[in-house]
Amino acid sequence: MDDVESRRRADAETFVANLEDELRCTAPGRPLSVLDVIEGSDSSNLVHCMVRLDGYPLRIDIMSGWWMSVGADGVANAVLQAHGYACEKAGIAKLLLRRHGRDWSTRSGSRQEPGDPTQSGDHTDMDAVTDILQRLEKTASRVSTAMRRFERRHHPEHREITGPHGLFTLTLRGSFIDGARVDMIRLGPEDASALASDALAALTAARSGTSRNGGS
Repeated sequence: MDDVESRRRADAETFVANLEDELRCTAPGRPLSVLDVIEGSDSSNLVHCMVRLDGYPLRIDIMSGWWMSVGADGVANAVLQAHGYACEKAGIAKLLLRRHGRDWSTRSGSRQEPGDPTQSGDHTDMDAVTDILQRLEKTASRVSTAMRRFERRHHPEHREITGPHGLFTLTLRGSFIDGARVDMIRLGPEDASALASDALAALTAARSGTSRNGGS
């Protein structure tokens, strides 16, 4: 296991442990704070994406040092990595909530089903976490492949969503994210904040089914 996989596994285990703690201490029907914001990072740990439990993007941060470590040619993919990993953690959370007999709509004001007394006090060990991660990865891979085939067959044309600063463009095929790119000519090391804002706007527009590229 390389350093990136080790770091992500440790991060996922901490996330699961914190969620398990809240599940033991929080009555059914109450929101779980650990699920208010779910964070994922890219392999450099310099690009971070925060999502809700349903995968809706909330925030993107591009940290100092990104220009040298990630670079203009790698930052678009880094954003997608961070977003994808955050959504994977959200998927792990949903599996654990179902395992505990809880509805996965856990935001404030949302309904939760009563906990299963045979499961709600059962702590998930790290072997279980590993199994969940492996099953989620396999399932996500199969779903991703199936979605790509479907979209290519039924939506052969690409659709693009560009952020308001014109620095980040998301490419979609139907509703499926097919890739991303940045404006290599205009982008500079001082543009981290504007780039993050553009990426968030594009991902949000893709999620809501709207476009923000000044015309497409």
